[in-house]
Amino acid sequence: MTTRDLSRRSLMATLLCAAALPALGQTDDTSNIEWVVGFPPGGGADTSSRFLAELVSKNLGRPIILTNKPGASTQIAADYVAAARGGNMFFTADFSTLATNASLYPRLRYSPERDFIVLGMQARTPMVLVGAPNIPANNFRELLAWANKNGQDVAYGSAGLATPHHLAAELLKAQSGLKLAHVPYKGAAPAISDVMAGQIPLCMADLATARQYILAGKVKAFGISSAKRSPNVPDVPTFIEQGLPDYETYAWQAIVVPSKTPPAQVARFRESVVAVLDSQAVKERYDTLGFERMQGTPEEVATFIAREQQRWAQVIRTNNIKLD
Repeated sequence: MTTRDLSRRSLMATLLCAAALPALGQTDDTSNIEWVVGFPPGGGADTSSRFLAELVSKNLGRPIILTNKPGASTQIAADYVAAARGGNMFFTADFSTLATNASLYPRLRYSPERDFIVLGMQARTPMVLVGAPNIPANNFRELLAWANKNGQDVAYGSAGLATPHHLAAELLKAQSGLKLAHVPYKGAAPAISDVMAGQIPLCMADLATARQYILAGKVKAFGISSAKRSPNVPDVPTFIEQGLPDYETYAWQAIVVPSKTPPAQVARFRESVVAVLDSQAVKERYDTLGFERMQGTPEEVATFIAREQQRWAQVIRTNNIKLD
């Protein structure tokens, strides 16, 4: 065999090997997709993400494996996703991840704008101010009169420092003049438990958590932060109809991918996610959980998140809330 024949065979082998490898940034359409959640198993974000992951997996025809990386207001999960090469990863990013962490942590390692691409808004849930059944008030105006007559700040529980629950209560204080003293808990459920036990008068909770206790009559609901009354608790008036025209707020989540994800993959994932979120199965499941579907184009979603960043940055500065 001549030297020229060897060279030709060597070149052919090199070309065949190169053809067998995926191009940089491309992904294997049959490989597993990792769905990262920045909360422990069993919570609302974890439950809804698992439900959606199952539907998206069927839609794409690809296995999806859920990974929980809780802690540090979703920073552990966000850092993990931001460092990914992209192509095979979803991330349930929430209110903290995309809107408030940048104002709370001066040394934040990830960038909400640069490191993620939003596929769609996963869900939102309004806040409900609930209290002990023995409080002599049946709506927010009566609660405000009772609190002012009492002359002292009324203790309220939240899901934790700088959570959507805490910030929603601080915004309520600013807009209504209600005097409140914050007592942070590790989650909304234990805070509501202490309200029912008479350990604390009030709690700002998300509807998904509070709904069952309101319907059972175990707590009083003084107002809900949505623009309209929720069909889940139709007897609870909004804060807007009780004299606070600008008070509308939610805890929310978005489905994102790493910014390094190839554009064609982003388009395919977005198409699948939107189709699932618009399905009747998701609507019915969300109705039972107290969640709402948030729709919008990528541009509308970006505008919404930017507006949330500005809004809560002001609340955080005004109340000197710090976590780092």
